[in-house]
Amino acid sequence: MGMKKNIRCISCSIFRHSLENNEFIKENSIKVEFLTSMLHMRPEKLDEKLKKRILPGSEEELTLLLYGDCAPGMCDLQNQNNVKRVEGINCIEILLEASLYRKLRKEGAFFLLPEWAERWREVFEFELGLDEKIGKQFLQDFQTKFVYLDTGQKEVPIGLLNEISAYFGLPYEVIELDAKILTDKIKRLLEKYLYE
Repeated sequence: MGMKKNIRCISCSIFRHSLENNEFIKENSIKVEFLTSMLHMRPEKLDEKLKKRILPGSEEELTLLLYGDCAPGMCDLQNQNNVKRVEGINCIEILLEASLYRKLRKEGAFFLLPEWAERWREVFEFELGLDEKIGKQFLQDFQTKFVYLDTGQKEVPIGLLNEISAYFGLPYEVIELDAKILTDKIKRLLEKYLYE
């Protein structure tokens, strides 16, 4: 069985830890390019960067998009012949089993991945312009807890999670991600394109 196409992946940097040591990605020589997750704060800019990287019409190359519905033109991009997007409305749904994602959303979970946890002050205070009082009120009105998704690539930052929990007045829990879930989603999507 041989590959039908060269495959490249354009991915949010949220998935970096899940993809860098992924055996399926390595075995199939999938070239991965990461764009900073901070582009989520500027959807139009993300849209612009994606459009520059996806060239229409190449039959020799398939582009895999590892993004949720994060940019205004995402549907237009994924409808091109040489582009496929992994199923999921956002990064968290892509990483979790659908039933667990729905359960945690119903419970009022606010999700943290390693990259966002490390940059939480930048996101809340600088990007969103929320001080401690307003940020606390904002989250407590809609969320009941933080859920840190442990990618297994680095130690869980307990001190940082305690700091975030104290700042917003919400408890947290840690869920270990199963790397197989993301791999299986990518495999299912690419199955008909990888082999002849």
